[in-house]
Amino acid sequence: MAIYLISGGSGHIGRALAARLNAMGHEVRILARKRRGIPGVKEYVWAPEKGRIEVEAFLDVDFVVNLAGAGIADQKWTEAYRKELVDSRIMATRMVVAQMKALCPQAYLLSASAVGYYGPCGDEWVQETKNPAHTFMAKLCLRWEDETRSFGTFGGKVGILRIGVVLDPKSGALPKLAAPCKWGFGAALGTGKQYIPWIHQHDLVAMMVYACNNRLTGVYNASAPEPVTNKEMTATISKVLGRPYFLPNVPSFILKAALGDMSAVVLEGQRCSSNEILKAGFQFKFEKLSEALSDLFR
Repeated sequence: MAIYLISGGSGHIGRALAARLNAMGHEVRILARKRRGIPGVKEYVWAPEKGRIEVEAFLDVDFVVNLAGAGIADQKWTEAYRKELVDSRIMATRMVVAQMKALCPQAYLLSASAVGYYGPCGDEWVQETKNPAHTFMAKLCLRWEDETRSFGTFGGKVGILRIGVVLDPKSGALPKLAAPCKWGFGAALGTGKQYIPWIHQHDLVAMMVYACNNRLTGVYNASAPEPVTNKEMTATISKVLGRPYFLPNVPSFILKAALGDMSAVVLEGQRCSSNEILKAGFQFKFEKLSEALSDLFR
């Protein structure tokens, strides 16, 4: 049995990871802003922006999975929310690294990042060696990853997952994409040609466990081997739900007017390669979008 600490662990991915680790017989601890009574875990409270944390969370820990950060698509990107997106990741990661250096320097650190690191990439296959873009999201991811790597400069082992669009029927992007499709109003966004580097939540959680078990170091794209365009995604959701797909695309200017700068989340695409995580020995359960959606909507 190992001891896992999940920072930002009260979110949907954190809870799914905690449940998987519990089923494997591990001790699971969660760092969150308040105790929520999550079954099977030990909960600890922190407030990174105020420098407050229950340091007992880090004692004797073997693995730390850092998922902390405000939701990218939760609100419009006002100046205030941009600051929250940055601070919630940078301050939290800095605090995690500081506590690990002090209390569990032998532990392995796995941290989330995002495919937004690459910016818009057209139909180019994107490897982890690609330089970051100059967009807001790319600069955020770069700072986030630099904070994470500071544990490596101390001598610790660090892995980073650049996570794509996580498919889950109850949270994230999928419910928003599926809602109009269920009523027969599914439509591609913008040109519809932008690639979506998707991943089934089951595979993301399995990848996190695999990375920890093997103490993988470096950066890995956390997305399925077969990314699809936005148009293909919408059409496949409609098909799996047994609904028609015939409407014209939603113009980019409408999305920009409605969402502001956050429209970049749906209008900028990345055709991410999963070769590196495959070479590391990880096996996906869901490689094809139709199979993933059929599982999620069953």
